[in-house]
Amino acid sequence: MKEEFIQNSVYDQLGKIIDSAGATDGAIFGRYNQLTEVITDDFDSIEVSKEEAIFIRKLCLSYEAPKRLKFLKFIQTTKGLMNVKECYRLRNL
Repeated sequence: MKEEFIQNSVYDQLGKIIDSAGATDGAIFGRYNQLTEVITDDFDSIEVSKEEAIFIRKLCLSYEAPKRLKFLKFIQTTKGLMNVKECYRLRNL
């Protein structure tokens, strides 16, 4: 998948945010820093919470293969990721 994207896949970066949140829960002496940002193919750094990351990854997995690839390409851009983050925000009002 990396061949299609300039940066690492946002989907993979979201997974690292989720994983790092779990690592910091049991960290000794603050040895682990929780990741909170992803880099889009537009070279923008976007802050994403653990909850948003979980939502976006679950949403991605809800699509069948052709639509899933389209969604992955969509969230790889700043505009696309911000739109999905807005969906999360509106869903949780």
